[in-house]
Amino acid sequence: MKTLSTILVSLFFVIAGGLYLEARTEIAALEQLVAGQRPVREWQVFLNAQECPRYECGRVDDNPGRKFQEAYRNWRNDQCAIVYFEGE
Repeated sequence: MKTLSTILVSLFFVIAGGLYLEARTEIAALEQLVAGQRPVREWQVFLNAQECPRYECGRVDDNPGRKFQEAYRNWRNDQCAIVYFEGE
């Protein structure tokens, strides 16, 4: 029983640590995006122009809000998947 509880606690910390790192990575990516070469407004126009519900980021207002973050994350993940499956 003690071994099982130790395994479960360890698993919890591994998952929690992974989620924390993923969140920090997303925050860092968004900070780089905002400070990067393309302004948020350009990304919003680009994502909305794709006419894909997954990339819908709402109105173009130069604000990297929650919808924009989700749309950008979906687009980035789809691009990573395309590269992975096409092998480029």
